[in-house]
Formats: sequence, C-alpha cells, structure tokens
Amino acid sequence: PVPPGNVPTQDIYMMSPSCIHCCGPQILSLRTPYRQATSLGLVFLLIFAAYLTIQAFSSKLYGENLASDITVSLYLAFTLASLVVAPITTALGPVPTLLLGTIGYITLVFASMLQQIFPETIGRGTMISAGIVNGIGSALLWNAQGTLIIGYAERGVDGGKTFAVFWAYFNVSGMVGGLVSFGFFYFGQSDGDVASSGVVKLYAIFLSFLLLGVGVASLTLVDPQFLVRDDIEDRATPGNISHDSLGFDQTKFSKSTQFLVCNDIEDVATPVNIPHDSVGFDQTKSRWYDDSIGTIKLFVTRRTLLLLPIFFF
Repeated sequence: PVPPGNVPTQDIYMMSPSCIHCCGPQILSLRTPYRQATSLGLVFLLIFAAYLTIQAFSSKLYGENLASDITVSLYLAFTLASLVVAPITTALGPVPTLLLGTIGYITLVFASMLQQIFPETIGRGTMISAGIVNGIGSALLWNAQGTLIIGYAERGVDGGKTFAVFWAYFNVSGMVGGLVSFGFFYFGQSDGDVASSGVVKLYAIFLSFLLLGVGVASLTLVDPQFLVRDDIEDRATPGNISHDSLGFDQTKFSKSTQFLVCNDIEDVATPVNIPHDSVGFDQTKSRWYDDSIGTIKLFVTRRTLLLLPIFFF
C-alpha cells in the first residue's frame, strides 16, 4: 500500500518498468480514474441486473414465505458483516475483496437454480444459508466499492464526476434487469405460473451476468494506487508509452521501494527513493489490525452506547 505522510496521496504512483512491461499498454490505458469508474460501474451493472431482478420477483420465484425469510437473513447478515469487513478490505485490497464479495451473489443464484432442479434436495435451510452468504458478500462488495470510488477521487480528479460515472452505470442495471424479467414473464407465463424449466433458464441468464461481471472486474480493475491521472493519460496510451517517457531507467532501478512523485502536473514523473521513515510510515504496524481496533472502538463510545437501545428497540 501507498504509505501515508507528507507526500500528497494523489501525487504518488507506485509503478515499475517490469510492471509496465508485463501489463502492456492496453491495460495501462485503462488506468485512469474515470475509466476505472466506468469499469466499476459496468461490473455493478452486470451483478445487480441479476440481483435486483431476483429481489423484485422473489415472492414469485421462491414463494412468499421463503422469499421473506431469505430477504431478512440476507439483510441481517449484510448489516452485521458491514461492521467488520473493513479490515478484510485493508488486508486483501479492494479488488480482491470485490471479487470475493461476488461469490455471495453467485451462491444465492446457483442455489436458487439447484432448488428448481432438485426441489426435494435443496430445502428451506439451504436457501436461507445462501441468503446469509449473499449478505456477507454484499458487505464485502460495497466496502470494496467505497474504497475504490474514494481512491479514484484521491487521484487529483473531480470526485463528483467519478461518482456520477459509476452511479449512471449502476442505475442502468435496474432497466436491464427489468427488460430481462419483462421478456421472461411476459412470454414465459402459463396460467399465471412460470414453468420450472423456464425459471432454471432465467437463473442461468442471471448466473452468466454474474460470471461476466467477475470477468470484467478481473481484467480491468486495479488498485487506485496504481492509477495515472487523466490529465496525464496521454503518457499511458497505446503507442505513446515507453520507459524513458516515464523517467525509468531499468539499469538503475533498484529493488528497494520506489515511487513516482509528480511535483507538478506538467512535469514528467521521475523515480525517487522515499524511505518509509521519512513519510511517517511504520511497516511493523498492520493496517488491518488498526482498522479492527478502530471499528471496535466505535461501539464503546459514550454516544454509541446511548444510541444502541434505539437500534435494537
């Protein structure tokens, strides 16, 4: 992770010639805040086109009682997990945490599909358990999303624009899911009910959406600390990238941690050795441990203790 300190976060870029050589210019061209916000929005579009549609028609797909139990278990797990997932995001990084969170959504959709295929084997307890896994996955997914979107804003760009780009794509998910469900229920109904085989096909479509979202996230998303600001993205476009243009000299590039520090937007970034001690970063301290302690302390303040009876009333 990029160490905190006196050096502005948006002016630090951890990159190396070997990283550029391995990733290639095609991936580097996506490493700008706005393009990352677009990729993140597309990932959430695919995930929530499936999830929001299932949620909207849950009573029709599961039955009213089971749908209610799944929803309650899901949101209860989401609420409780949201209190403790921050250290996980810190330890793993936002992109791996986001990918881990998608497993929860895949679990619920896959379990729902199996229930339609094997109704006697996949019972109520299995579906409620899948809802709990989905809730935990939701907490991981949204915590990672918050870390990423704030990280984009810290790259020296308009944070409002990155938020707008993401939410524009995210909100399209409702329209996409609505069109899919409209087509399915309008053309697939028979005497007010949808045949079990048709529901299996619908879940298969949702599952493909989720897997496609995982693929897009794996191929396009990177940690915000590796981004290049959009105002200097011409240095990161295909055909215009070279080690020399970024100020790298592989023959002099040491194995010690090096950072690219841009003192001015117009200046060409050059590698500068920055000792951890000079920026106030103590590697012996674990960030995830500090996050865990900080989260626990939130619940023992005087104000929080006074509000707890209201939350559980």
